[in-house]
Amino acid sequence: STAARLMATLESVNMLKRCSNRKYCLDGMVMETARVFLSNLDLKAIASPYLIELNKKTNDLVSINVIRGDKRFCLDYIESSHPVRYVVEQDHIYSPLHAGAPGKLLLAYLPDNKIEEIIKRTGLPRYTNNTITKREDLKKEIESIRKNGIAISKGEHVKHACTVSAPIRDYKDKVVAALSISWIMIGDTSVKEQTYPKMVKEVANSISRELGYHIGLPSEHESNGKSRDGPLN
Repeated sequence: STAARLMATLESVNMLKRCSNRKYCLDGMVMETARVFLSNLDLKAIASPYLIELNKKTNDLVSINVIRGDKRFCLDYIESSHPVRYVVEQDHIYSPLHAGAPGKLLLAYLPDNKIEEIIKRTGLPRYTNNTITKREDLKKEIESIRKNGIAISKGEHVKHACTVSAPIRDYKDKVVAALSISWIMIGDTSVKEQTYPKMVKEVANSISRELGYHIGLPSEHESNGKSRDGPLN
């Protein structure tokens, strides 16, 4: 009787409706409620506690980057307390997409035709000796990121800076941001290079869940390494 009363209440507010075989189905108000919920999601607010926790675990720079125009924009970050550390300077709030792990990751999950358009507009300028400046090298890097779901850079945009990035997805399976850990390559940093990729992936997945992403089936890019819009030539 309790279950029947609950079902009747949900039916009265259009959350459920009677279907065939004396069963109930979801009604339109469920979709409307979900739409309102999703439209009010705030990436920065949702990600903030995860950034704080990740920074506590690593004591390295953690950040979230998104695409703004033809560049990546640092939406939020927490710096390291190490005496020698990677600092986000004001002129690095906007950075190129082809140089550095966050930009490469955001670039990789765009359709290939969009990538081509950006390259035509911006070119592949060099920032350090490790910057990717050849289209064929960028193509290989994009294929690797799509296959492995992780981007890594060593001194590509900022000399001596190493970064690992993982995708944050929304409820539509769209990559909306890159979560990153960055550190200065001084001494032996092999432990960080081995452990940070898994760590940043796990945290990025946690943020994605709060944005409505259902983690289970691989995305199209990760399952076959290709884009629905054809190859990047």
